[in-house]
Amino acid sequence: MKRLPVEQFLDLLAAAQPTPGGGSAAALIGAMGAALISMMARLTVSKDKYAADHEEMAALLEKSEALRAQLTEAMQQDIKAYSKVMAAYSATEKSKGVTARDADIQAAFKEATEIPLICIRLALQIIPLARRAVEIGNLNAAADAGVAAIAGHAAIRGAALNVLTNCAVIKDEIFSRTCINEANKALSEAARLESEVFTLVRQKTAKA
Repeated sequence: MKRLPVEQFLDLLAAAQPTPGGGSAAALIGAMGAALISMMARLTVSKDKYAADHEEMAALLEKSEALRAQLTEAMQQDIKAYSKVMAAYSATEKSKGVTARDADIQAAFKEATEIPLICIRLALQIIPLARRAVEIGNLNAAADAGVAAIAGHAAIRGAALNVLTNCAVIKDEIFSRTCINEANKALSEAARLESEVFTLVRQKTAKA
């Protein structure tokens, strides 16, 4: 999936099929945010003007590239996980038995909930990196780092919707409550952090 041309992936996203869907799109948006931070870092370490911060930006680049790889993998894992949900639903009660089929569906939904939670955790790391990139990075790419923060926030919001939707089906109340609490906490934190980055970018670019 990650090797597909952009247009082909969008065609699959637009098709009348459940995967790839919103969870995969959220992970991809997060990966795009990480990629923008990497761009900002590379545009900084290549300029003598920012020599004093080259070492920190190189470390930031390493982190953003790791996040990009992990979020891209999460995109693929989301597709696999939801495919298991569809497979569990496709099994007939006659062939599996009502209890076994229900257990398979519940297990599949739990796995499908873990992936967007991973996406949330990864995307939440993007926004502070974006802020630091704006603070010390190449001013000409400040807006790009700002978009990275917005993408990280969007990825979290999208992944959280998947968590909340899945938890409405999951019967394990402790599992559901834990997942929902984590998602809600991330939503609040991401909104605050992204707003701060957005304001910082506006301030930086206004002085340019």
